[in-house]
Amino acid sequence: MLFITFCICAAYFSSFSSVKFNLDQKISPNIDAALQTIQLTEVTQKLIHHVPRIAIAESQQHLMKETLGFLDTHDELNRMLKGFLEQPLLQQPVATMIESAKNIESLVRQLDLLMAQKISSQLYIDRIESNYARVLQQLEQDVESANKEDYYRWSKSMREVERALLSLSVEHNPAAAVSRYQALRKELNHAYELIKAARFSSQKKNQQAILMQQRLLDLVVGPTGILAQQTQLYQLKEDIRETLSKEKQLANVLNQSAQLLVDSVRQQVVISKQNTITQLTQMFMIILGLVFSGCVAVTVIVVYLQRSVMQRLTKVRGNMLNYISSRAAPEDVKGDDELTDMHKALTKLIHQVEEREHQLEALATTDSLTNALNRRCLLEHAQKEVELHLRDQLPFSLFIMDIDFFKKVNDTYGHAAGDQVLIEVTESCQSMLRKIDAFGRWGGEEFVGLLHNTPLDEAWQVTERIRKHLEELQIYFEGQTLQITASFGVAQVMLNVESVEAAIERADQALYIAKEEGRNFVKKSIA
Repeated sequence: MLFITFCICAAYFSSFSSVKFNLDQKISPNIDAALQTIQLTEVTQKLIHHVPRIAIAESQQHLMKETLGFLDTHDELNRMLKGFLEQPLLQQPVATMIESAKNIESLVRQLDLLMAQKISSQLYIDRIESNYARVLQQLEQDVESANKEDYYRWSKSMREVERALLSLSVEHNPAAAVSRYQALRKELNHAYELIKAARFSSQKKNQQAILMQQRLLDLVVGPTGILAQQTQLYQLKEDIRETLSKEKQLANVLNQSAQLLVDSVRQQVVISKQNTITQLTQMFMIILGLVFSGCVAVTVIVVYLQRSVMQRLTKVRGNMLNYISSRAAPEDVKGDDELTDMHKALTKLIHQVEEREHQLEALATTDSLTNALNRRCLLEHAQKEVELHLRDQLPFSLFIMDIDFFKKVNDTYGHAAGDQVLIEVTESCQSMLRKIDAFGRWGGEEFVGLLHNTPLDEAWQVTERIRKHLEELQIYFEGQTLQITASFGVAQVMLNVESVEAAIERADQALYIAKEEGRNFVKKSIA
């Protein structure tokens, strides 16, 4: 009897020690690693979100600030990734992330150089235009003293030149820009001929007017004139677009690798949990066998064990099996001994695992600030929508939205105000959409909406209503009223032709055009 009692106690304490070992040495470290991967994902998103802010920098100081912020975040990401290289199962996704981050850094340095050239070129154009306006004003004063008919013809020609310059400054089509360039040169030459033929009161004034008209001609079409600088600026914008496109491809690879890293760590947590439950079941079966052996030998021990141990062990086993089969909450096991402590430890372990799983699931599908869907969940939802619409032959559209001058809100009122703007914009947009639609944060101040069973024109109308609603929205923060606007790009997914990512890329290009055309605008992408 003493031997059987000793064996039961040994098995019992072995089971309890096994549970504690798995909790301290396997499950807890894996859960800590999972939380670290979530922090890594947040740093990755922060790194990616620096790039569009670099692309919209309007001054050299702003550009330098955003570039330095990107490099600091890149260094932080590298430090975190090196900590994961020690785990063999995670080396492949971590190596991919390191390589992608290195390539993105190279592209950002190239983008920084292009943006610096663009800002310098724009400043140079502004100086040329200022000189042009000054010379034109002085020339107009001189031509007013000439024959009125000559002044009228010259003034009409220069108005055509002004209109041509304005239309050329907003032209994005290279072929059309060449045509406008030729027409502008022709009109300037015509104005020059009119000045030469104008009748002035003196030969000196005539020569002076011809020289100033020649100066205008050089400022516009000369080797360093407005047109040459506009051509250079246009090429810089094209290079910037191409660089941003490459960066987005690398950002997708970086996001996919980060998600693979999260999934790998999560799988390790699940495996550790399953191993712990298996060990507990095995230990329980050993204890149960010893108890029944003792019951055959000594009836008294059987009665004692039945009252003090077996009933509660059966309830623990039932709790374990119910949790494994249906995740039912464990029932309470009354008592004040080691068995009760083991049951409490098991219950605590189950609650910790469930809590961490819920945290991981929430962090993997929603944005922590706005509680909207995150980028990964949006893509999964969009893929399901494509399959549904493809099966039922229904139209499916989407839009991408970017809050205008969002950085100015952060710089003026602080990041807390920026967070409040993101939260209220999310709530406002969600209130304007149907329950069957989906809306989430794409990154930074960018959001994406998925419109169920909606063609392109109707999607444009929905987006236009949202734009007007945001334009009228008043956001109260610390006694101040903030007002914002947003720009939109809308696209209809061409089913069986393109992927969701391609449709989002078209919508993003339309958004870029909306930004270029003045912001607070909805632009459709026509496939």
